[in-house]
Amino acid sequence: MFCDNCNSDKLSVSLVVDQYTIYNCSKCDLDKVYPNPGKDELQKLYSGVDRNIAKGATSGEIKSFNENSSQIIYALRQIRISPLQKFFPGLNAESSLCDVGCGSGIFLAAMQKLGYRNLYGIEYNPDSVELINQNFNFKKVVAGEIKRNDNIPAVDVITAFDVLEHVPNPSETMKEIHGMLNDETGYIHIRVPNYGSLWAKVFRKKWLWMIPPFHLNYFSHKSLRSLAENNGFEVIKLRSRRPGYRLAFWFLQLKKLMNQNIDSFSSSSYSKNKFFVINLVESVFRIFYFPIAAISQLFYADDCLELYAKKIPGKGK
Repeated sequence: MFCDNCNSDKLSVSLVVDQYTIYNCSKCDLDKVYPNPGKDELQKLYSGVDRNIAKGATSGEIKSFNENSSQIIYALRQIRISPLQKFFPGLNAESSLCDVGCGSGIFLAAMQKLGYRNLYGIEYNPDSVELINQNFNFKKVVAGEIKRNDNIPAVDVITAFDVLEHVPNPSETMKEIHGMLNDETGYIHIRVPNYGSLWAKVFRKKWLWMIPPFHLNYFSHKSLRSLAENNGFEVIKLRSRRPGYRLAFWFLQLKKLMNQNIDSFSSSSYSKNKFFVINLVESVFRIFYFPIAAISQLFYADDCLELYAKKIPGKGK
């Protein structure tokens, strides 16, 4: 058995969760479920997710965006859009961008509202793609896996929020992403849960994002950097940060500790009044949480890892 990232055979068991065994690679520090589930097994797993519930969630987020676009765009500016503009020089309204695992399309919709015109998306859930194409007028959003696609040309930027933890082979996915980018202007922005976080170390099996086989890969600062560099990318910035609303994180983490079902959380589905109340409470909470957050960011130990990197032409193939 070899590491999917660095091909090392220095693997050892780090955790057993239910019937799933997670191995750690001592060379690159990737933690991963082995062996990889087969394609048929994964399709069966995801087909077991209630499609009506998933479709309703997507529909609710789109409805909320249409009603409260200014609040959602404000939130997305802080966590996604402003960093793109900061770390990717030359990004402008004419730049082409593909959001892989685009969910309900809200991020693309926000970019469109801000004047970006060449927007594409790939989403595994065909119901979500149907709703996106009914409600928004992007260049192209297609259903399927993350790979080079005749319907989507090479683009300047690829974003992948909460995607790489789901794929059977993250290295192969990064190779596909590398091939989807323009050579001279190709950039990636990736976010994954941080398995090197303080809370992952504290909660272990009960960590909120420890959910095999939905999450197959568990990244640390070291393993995410290694994944990018091994597949033809130059890292511009790699940082940890908190995942949106901290209060919501603690609410879901508490449910996980109590062995309750974890419902999906998205701020995009909030009404205008809920946005106001939650932002107010969150602002007060940040005052008390600030010392822990500062230490967590200093040691890459907050809940999410964010990678900004540039394509190196000729590598990653």
